Amino acid sequence: MRFETADVGAEWFDANVPCTQACPVLTNAGRYVAAIASGDDELAYRIARLPNPFPSICGRVCAAPCEIACRRGSIDQPIAIRALKRYVCEKFGVESGHGSNVYADAMPMSRPREERVAIGARVEACFQRIGPDAVLPQFRLAAEPPAGPLWRLPT
Repeated sequence: MRFETADVGAEWFDANVPCTQACPVLTNAGRYVAAIASGDDELAYRIARLPNPFPSICGRVCAAPCEIACRRGSIDQPIAIRALKRYVCEKFGVESGHGSNVYADAMPMSRPREERVAIGARVEACFQRIGPDAVLPQFRLAAEPPAGPLWRLPT
């Protein structure tokens, strides 16, 4: 039997790993499922936690579009990706009592932070991907209202 090789790009990955593309936060489900299969549950938690600041919640209430897109479903049943995420989160996540230590070891802080800022979940996820040295922008209220239409500004 003879096989041909070809250089492939991101389009090939998108077409052949539909579970990752179906995930709203692009969690690499195949990678953490493989880590669980090999017995490395802590690595599986770190993989699930990397793009997602709330993996424990997603392991319980996510609509699991990754399971709908799972190619294994065309053979028999899709892999229970959400249940596997819940399993590793219960073992290493915040509900385990030492989950913050597991992730802190994976992404050590280079300096202590004293500032506290209230930000949304999507912004928080972006800053977690950047890392602990991210510089937060500073916003100040202007002394004068901005020029232009004011119909969008609250009074």
